[in-house]
Amino acid sequence: MATSPPTLTLSADQSEVKAGGTILLTAVLTHDSPEPAEYALSVRGVDAAWATLLPPTLSVAAGGQATATLLLAPPVGAPAADLVLTVRAAGDGANAAAEARFSVRLTSTTAAATGKSRAKRRLGWQQFALIAVGVLLIAGTVGIFAVRRRHVAPVPQRTAECASESTKVVDLYSDDATTAIRISDGDASDVRILRAEPADTLSPLFSSLLSLSPDGTHLVYVTAGNEALDNAHLWSLDVANPAQRQELASVPRGLWLVRPSWSPDNKQIAFLRFNDQQAAASQSQLELWVAEIGGQARKVAAPPELRPDGFYGSTTQPLCWAQDNQSVIFASVTRTSSPTDQGTRATGSGQTSAVTTDPGVPRQIAVDIHSGATEELAFPLTASDAAPAAPAAPAGGVNCGLPVFSQNDPAWRSVIMQSSGDTIGRFGCAVTATAMLLNYYGAIVTPVQLNTCLGAK
Repeated sequence: MATSPPTLTLSADQSEVKAGGTILLTAVLTHDSPEPAEYALSVRGVDAAWATLLPPTLSVAAGGQATATLLLAPPVGAPAADLVLTVRAAGDGANAAAEARFSVRLTSTTAAATGKSRAKRRLGWQQFALIAVGVLLIAGTVGIFAVRRRHVAPVPQRTAECASESTKVVDLYSDDATTAIRISDGDASDVRILRAEPADTLSPLFSSLLSLSPDGTHLVYVTAGNEALDNAHLWSLDVANPAQRQELASVPRGLWLVRPSWSPDNKQIAFLRFNDQQAAASQSQLELWVAEIGGQARKVAAPPELRPDGFYGSTTQPLCWAQDNQSVIFASVTRTSSPTDQGTRATGSGQTSAVTTDPGVPRQIAVDIHSGATEELAFPLTASDAAPAAPAAPAGGVNCGLPVFSQNDPAWRSVIMQSSGDTIGRFGCAVTATAMLLNYYGAIVTPVQLNTCLGAK
């Protein structure tokens, strides 16, 4: 029976890229043959150093399809041009080859533009959409918080106490089918792909959980069964050999949305877990865990100062290792409950717990990873310190350093929104985005507190 030659298609969500930026293309190969085959992929029309194919070889089942991802990353300084990329899939044996073309406009960037800091995480279109919806609610809610709005000096990390971090930058780039883990220098140059994973297990929302070792040789990333981090796995990979990965820990439920922290000796990872049973008993809701490369993850301690609300909206590193390699440091705030600020938090018990709005006194706590003993460190700030000024937009741009909340945060994803009867996790994008913006302008409020304050109307 005659078979059709293979076909190859190229698609992308954009057709323009700036020098120093990236564009992600998807190549789909259809193989109408009664036998499986392998196809080697290659790219023409651009400098080979600009293009990365993942994977470089496609194995296609009989009569099936296979997908590859092409990352195009023209370097800073590349001249403007209209590029025509050609991707070729060369079949093995008697299998025919297939080609596809895609036009990309390359625009140059000025030295001033390329010199801007890119340390802040860029907001994707989904987040902008959520923020846009949140703006609609601000007019009706900002007045509610005007009389209760309080300022507190930020909780800075004492750099003398925390171990140093890598100067490299890691982030995620997804086309909704595949998510690529990228690494680059601090100025966004020398971009390369370390590894690609299915987007249904490595969501681009997990970029805040990427963590490079201080020497830049190893990376920890997280995959999960859904965006609520159920069935989560912490993986370690060697940056020089990213094809191999090692599982550090498996967390069926409750991995907390705090970036794992590497020890100064590049051998251990500290991370946080949510404990439903302790939360139901009004005890500490978070546990500190340590995973050793090549070893087993173990629980260190659950000190009462380790509270979930101590990490919401933090713009500094909320978890770090001390230079002595023996203790983990986190910022803590002693808060007081207000009888007027009551809300329901999903604890599995149906109980109502106090929602606190008093920012309290900031402290730093060190936890010994061997004994679990805690020590309060000297901290210069007091609650009476001057309030920080509202963040100002830089000249020629907009300051988008928003605190990041997830509507699927375990602390509130099951909370019922009083105006709709649905949970925040399912339909709470607007209230979550509004809470982010209110925090940006100085209000101390989480999505569950905003939900409580809005009431039933």
